[in-house]
Amino acid sequence: MCEPTTIISVITAGVGLMASVSQRSSEQQQFTEQRVEQQQVVAENNVKQVDNYQRNSIDAHDSARFEMEGISRRSREEDRLATVEKQHASKASLQARAAAQVSAAESGVSGVSIDAMLGDFERSNAEFNFAVDSQRSSAERQDLDDVYAINQKLEGRVHGALPNFQRAPTDKLVQGPAWAPIGQFAGSVAGAYGEWSGNRQPTTTPNSYSKTSNSQSNNRQRG
Repeated sequence: MCEPTTIISVITAGVGLMASVSQRSSEQQQFTEQRVEQQQVVAENNVKQVDNYQRNSIDAHDSARFEMEGISRRSREEDRLATVEKQHASKASLQARAAAQVSAAESGVSGVSIDAMLGDFERSNAEFNFAVDSQRSSAERQDLDDVYAINQKLEGRVHGALPNFQRAPTDKLVQGPAWAPIGQFAGSVAGAYGEWSGNRQPTTTPNSYSKTSNSQSNNRQRG
């Protein structure tokens, strides 16, 4: 016969197993829903970061282009003014030389003195042109420095706007349900079933059957 307590243990373990499976299934569903929700939030944040990056990058490039266009306009204007200044200086030098030559001819002056005076006009014009060119060279170096600074600022703005794509870290995800208790319940059922099976013994063993048959045969022979 099977012990009632063993049967009750098996039934109780089985009921507990089914209840645990149902509970864990519900927890697994809840965990899956929460994980999907978290992934959606992360995806939405990444999309927003991409949009912000694109806007910031466009703004940064527009601002850099505007500044560089300003430098280019200023440089072209300064080149034009420098050219005009040199042209005026050259014209003035030529006029001065011509006037000096006319005056010298009218006065009857010639020779080394007039040549030295004309040389002074040429030297003064050359010095003026050199000063203008030096000023323009200095301004062009400053323009290059300004362009470099603009590029550096542009790179910094673009790099600062780079999206920091997020993933749902495992340590921040809702952890899945632990299924170990179900294994424990299953082990309990198996143990209870093993105990129940081990306690079942046949009411008649082969040896006892053999002894009983021999005893009945001897009794018939004596009779």
